[in-house]
Amino acid sequence: MKDNKILLTFISAFAVMLVFALIVIIPRVNNDNDVSSDSISMSEYFEPIIYDDVIGEPQYDNMPEGVFYRSVTTRTVLSESGSRLVLKYPTFEGFKGLNFNSEINALVLNYTKKMHRQNADGFYSLVDLGAKVVYEIEDFEVVYGSDYLISIVFRGFYESHIESSYTDSKKNAVCYSLNIELKNKEIITSKDLISDFYALKDSFLRGKMELSYSDKELFLGVSYSYMIDQYKPEYKIFPDMYITDKGIYIIFLIPFELGGKAIYFDKFEDTRSYINMDLLSNLKLVE
Repeated sequence: MKDNKILLTFISAFAVMLVFALIVIIPRVNNDNDVSSDSISMSEYFEPIIYDDVIGEPQYDNMPEGVFYRSVTTRTVLSESGSRLVLKYPTFEGFKGLNFNSEINALVLNYTKKMHRQNADGFYSLVDLGAKVVYEIEDFEVVYGSDYLISIVFRGFYESHIESSYTDSKKNAVCYSLNIELKNKEIITSKDLISDFYALKDSFLRGKMELSYSDKELFLGVSYSYMIDQYKPEYKIFPDMYITDKGIYIIFLIPFELGGKAIYFDKFEDTRSYINMDLLSNLKLVE
C-alpha cells in the first residue's frame, strides 16, 4: 500500500512537471516559427513613420471667384533603409453646394493614390525586399480653374535602389495631369479629349507643336517618333494632357537615362483635327 502511495505521488509530480514544460515550451516554438517565416514583410517589423500633414496657405490663382485651394503634403517613411512615400496635392474650398468641396477633394486624393499605384508598380514589394524606394510628388500646379473645369499637373519622381546590386538607382520622372469636369464631378481623360490620335501624331511629327519644357539633354538620344510611338490608342494608352485657357499641353514621359520628360503646347485653334471640340465647347473653352 505504501509502495502504491509512493508510485501515485511520483506519477502526479511527473504530470505536473510535464504540463508546466508544455506551457513554457509551446509558445517559444510558435514564436521561433513566426520569426523564421519567409512570409514576413517589412511592415511586420518596421513601424511606418507617418508625419503630420503639412497644409499650405490659401491660393486663389486660376480659381473661380470665391474658390481657393491649399497644398497638402503627406510623408510616410516605410523602412529603415529610407524608403518613403511623399504625396502633394490640392484641397479645395469655397465651392457652393452640399458636399461639393468634399466630393472634389475625395476625387483628387483618390486619383493621387491611384497614380501612385500606376506609376510605381511593385513599390511595396521592393520595400519588402530591402530596397530603398522613393516615390515623391514634389509639386503640383493648378493651371486652370473655372465654374466648369479644374486642370492640375503633378510633377515628381520614382526611384529604387538595392545596395547589394551594385547598380545605379533606377529613377524615372513622374508627371501626370488631372482634369475635373465640375458639373458632373467627373475626370476627363486623354481618351475623352483626343478625337483622332493619328492626326495628333501627324501634327507632332511635323513639328507643329511648341516645346514648352524638356529635361536637360533630352534630345541627345530620343527621336520624335520614339516619343510618340510609345502611346498606343488600340490599347487605350495615351499621353497625359492638361488644359489652360490658351490651349492643350501634352506630356511625354521618357526614362531618365534617355533624358526625362518633355511637354508640348498647342493652341486650341491648331488642335481641331485631333481634339474633341464639342467637349471643349461644353467646358466653355472654345466657341
